[in-house]
Amino acid sequence: MNWKEEAMEKLRRYRLMANSAHSIPMELERLAGEAQTLRTAPFGGGSRRNLRSHEDRLLDNLTQRQALEQQLERVECWVQVTQQALEQLEPREQTILRRLYMEGMDTSAVGRELGLERSSLYRLRDEALKKLTIAMY
Repeated sequence: MNWKEEAMEKLRRYRLMANSAHSIPMELERLAGEAQTLRTAPFGGGSRRNLRSHEDRLLDNLTQRQALEQQLERVECWVQVTQQALEQLEPREQTILRRLYMEGMDTSAVGRELGLERSSLYRLRDEALKKLTIAMY
């Protein structure tokens, strides 16, 4: 993948990543509640099999939470870097990239909205993608 395609793909994924940054903490909270319930609930009959099953559920919960915490850290960093890079662009450049990649508008609609011919829009888009890539790295 070249730098331009990678920048476009990051912008397309931005909304999903930002949503993940909000949904992962909710899942972590749910898992923490489940773990609390497992820790305080009787594990039925005291047999070795029941005890092992109960311990397995607690360990599964713990590993899920740890994996999600690591994922959340990566997602938050990714969103922050992308947002900061976007903020380095001129407002018109931000609008072009947001409309084309984050909102999925087609080039003719963006061109009409901004009063730009297709060739000018592509030139400005390419300049904005280059600036964005430099700002990200």
